[in-house]
Amino acid sequence: MSLAADIPLWLAAVLAAAAVFTAYMAYAAPPVPLSTVRRACLTALRLAALRLRLLLLLSPVATEPGAARGAVVGVLLDNSRSMRLTDGLPERRIDRASALVRDAIVPALASRFDVEVVTLDGTAAPNALDQVEPAAPRSDLAAGLEAAAERFEGRALAGLVLVSDGGDTGGAGLGEVLAGSLGPVHTVGLGAAGNFPDLEVTALAAGAATVAGSAVEIVADVAARGGAPEPIPVRLLEGGRLLEVRRVTPPPTAAPLRTAFRVTPRGDAATVYTVEIPPAAGELVLENNRRSVLVQPPARVRRVLLIEGAPGHEHSFLKRVWLADPGLTLDAVVRKGLNERGEQTFYVQGDPARTAALASGYPDSREALFEYDALVFANVEPAYFQPAQLEWTEEFVAERGGGLLLLGAITLEGEGFAGSAVEAVIPVELSDRGRRITAAGRFANRHRLLLTADGAAHPMLRLGPDAAATRAGWEAAPALAGSVSLGAPRPGASVLALVGRPEGGARPLGAVQRYGRGRALVLAGEAAWRGKMLLASDRRAV
Repeated sequence: MSLAADIPLWLAAVLAAAAVFTAYMAYAAPPVPLSTVRRACLTALRLAALRLRLLLLLSPVATEPGAARGAVVGVLLDNSRSMRLTDGLPERRIDRASALVRDAIVPALASRFDVEVVTLDGTAAPNALDQVEPAAPRSDLAAGLEAAAERFEGRALAGLVLVSDGGDTGGAGLGEVLAGSLGPVHTVGLGAAGNFPDLEVTALAAGAATVAGSAVEIVADVAARGGAPEPIPVRLLEGGRLLEVRRVTPPPTAAPLRTAFRVTPRGDAATVYTVEIPPAAGELVLENNRRSVLVQPPARVRRVLLIEGAPGHEHSFLKRVWLADPGLTLDAVVRKGLNERGEQTFYVQGDPARTAALASGYPDSREALFEYDALVFANVEPAYFQPAQLEWTEEFVAERGGGLLLLGAITLEGEGFAGSAVEAVIPVELSDRGRRITAAGRFANRHRLLLTADGAAHPMLRLGPDAAATRAGWEAAPALAGSVSLGAPRPGASVLALVGRPEGGARPLGAVQRYGRGRALVLAGEAAWRGKMLLASDRRAV
């Protein structure tokens, strides 16, 4: 029994003394004579009555165990992969945790509360706790506690019991969650104490193989915790066959470090790529040391349409490479000049099923243009096109999701396509810029390509396993013969390379941007084909 009215101890003593004094004084001078025994009995009865009245005024309350049925206690069982460890014992951590919950925690609480067992990743535990498998990729304690709070929202939550090995590998915010209105959280720890090394491939992703024989990026995030050795070797395997070993040094904060591999998957079947880290001495969790990703083969051969306003070395070399690529089929239109009637004539190469629509120098309908995946304008001026054709081109990029490449002095000099339907597609401004191509000999090294941070990371320009190797490769390349002045990049565009300006500073040399569902690329350099020819015989990467 307890009292509903909480009074201090000194007040209780004063009230007790007052009751004794009042009972004594009631029979100190009785109107009729009383014997000593009778007076004592009456005084005792008066004192008992006064004490009973005081007790009733303080509102006594009877409490019984188990009267609060309906309150719930949530038991959170960690089911992350680290719970597979045995710590040198016959049973795994998850087996010991399940037995502890089943045989000790639930029976101790079941008589007073409704007990519900859930796993840390938010799923309800099966009726048989020995069926819980530690398959969650990480122990995100903060997310697990928040999920439990949402699960029991609207119910009388008496508290939570967290059974875990304590290895929080989730995001930040655990302190904020515990400081919130979650209620009491009682922890039960498992596992061996100590700071053990842990190497992990935290994420793995691969790009799509767009064409047969094309390069694909395999991007891996790796992390090292608990005093793991540095640097660590990262291995790339293709179908179980070792392709490359790279040594990286993750930051001391245990944050993941991103590294990218460049591979050429098979064009006729799916390929499995695996990134793994050999276990460190004393490492207990080995399951997170490797990840695999499946790269599907390209769905079909990609179609490219090349429009050449005039013959040129730059796009002639590109055409030769594209024609030799098994993942591409190339249709080309070359403007030859006027015939005796003053009409433009064209030389058309490609698949007969599509070249009939190219007789006028460009696809004769929007549907014919949409048959292609990529479109190249090489040394072709805006007057070459009809307004409707430029509108189709803008829709080809924005709606079809096609790619547009612009190169060559005639394509880019002056204001080029400014004011046309494709102006917004081009990644750079077309006004307020120089109008002439300058020769490399006038300004020493002025036409040497300088990569930006975006360019060093872009797959199209990558020459090595990392940005430093890519920069070194391009720094060793010969200077360009010339370049067209380009304006500032549009908002959202990425400048891949810069080139020097006559008055100092630099201007964009190559830029790319997304436009609608497609992409556009502009290259302002001239005679880039010389780069490979002028290199030494042992340097053919460019």
